[in-house]
Amino acid sequence: MKSRLLLVLLPLLLLSACWDSKDINKRALPIALGISKNENHNYKVGLRIPEPHNSSTNIRYVQAEAPTIGQAIERIRMKMADDIDLLHLKLILISEPLAKEGLRDIVEYAMQSNSIQPKAMVAIVRSDMSKFLSSMDEDGEEAGQGLSDFFSKQAGWTPHIATAKIWEVYRALYFYTEDIAIPILNKDEETMFQFVGSAILHEKKMVDSITPDETLLYNIFQGKYDDAHMEVMNHASVLVVDANVKMKATGIEQTPKVSSKLKVVVTIEEMKEGTMQSVIEEELSKLLKKRFDLLTKKLKTNHSDILGFGQRFRNQMSDAQLKAWRDDIYPKLETELRVEVVIRNEGSIKSEIGDVKAYKLEPLKGRK
Repeated sequence: MKSRLLLVLLPLLLLSACWDSKDINKRALPIALGISKNENHNYKVGLRIPEPHNSSTNIRYVQAEAPTIGQAIERIRMKMADDIDLLHLKLILISEPLAKEGLRDIVEYAMQSNSIQPKAMVAIVRSDMSKFLSSMDEDGEEAGQGLSDFFSKQAGWTPHIATAKIWEVYRALYFYTEDIAIPILNKDEETMFQFVGSAILHEKKMVDSITPDETLLYNIFQGKYDDAHMEVMNHASVLVVDANVKMKATGIEQTPKVSSKLKVVVTIEEMKEGTMQSVIEEELSKLLKKRFDLLTKKLKTNHSDILGFGQRFRNQMSDAQLKAWRDDIYPKLETELRVEVVIRNEGSIKSEIGDVKAYKLEPLKGRK
């Protein structure tokens, strides 16, 4: 009898019970987390939470203050009737003053937290965090997706916009030979927000910013160029459909130098009548070289190697040289950029006055 009873109870003992499960309808799924500091130097943490309601979605903003980020989130939990689930968090927003103070504590908290995914995006906010996160400009069934869609290549992303995941920022903070650019957002009157440039880091904090055009070069050097963008010059407007760069590093023991070759593939959208192909190539080449020179000068002044030049010397440097790269070697680096413009056009070109006429391009160099 006892053996029969044991056989009946044994399968029940082996079954696992979901004692800590939460009803999906009782879980809040924040899309964005904002972090700033108040006048008492406590962390002010806010959550932007989409709440489905019939055929639309409302946006809820909840915030709390505490000496640590973890405590602030716990205080938000105590305010909420629903359980806070941060696993669906898409974006971590950091106020610009806090980014200039330092990013290490924030990034380490996010990486060590079991509730935040390392692939969550990071951005810096140049306006009041509470007003930024509490914006109600989104509506409809997809409300709450605007923040993440802005950085998605399947949605609103363009090559001028930097992207930075939390694990990438963490790596850059402890990497000797390469830094990262973090997007800077500002509140906008017409749309939810606008991209105004990218932050560059040194010593684990924001030290300066670069423009969207300079961010475009950063994306090219990082191999992140995708889609297309327009370049407007004196004699023509061209659409850059592809761009890639190759680098060669020499002279680490004497004067370090990196020679780069940037190849851009373009189509001509508009042009002044009678403009030769060679003029378009020269104008675009000068434009990109000037942009590159200004960018590298700013980066070396701030000891921030977001273009990854140090990676080209990594196998040639000792451990001591690796540690001294940003502060001692990188500021002395000589850089050179050669631009190759490949023009590919088929069909008709719009002239300056809007007429459409057939236009035959000059043969490219080396092409029969």
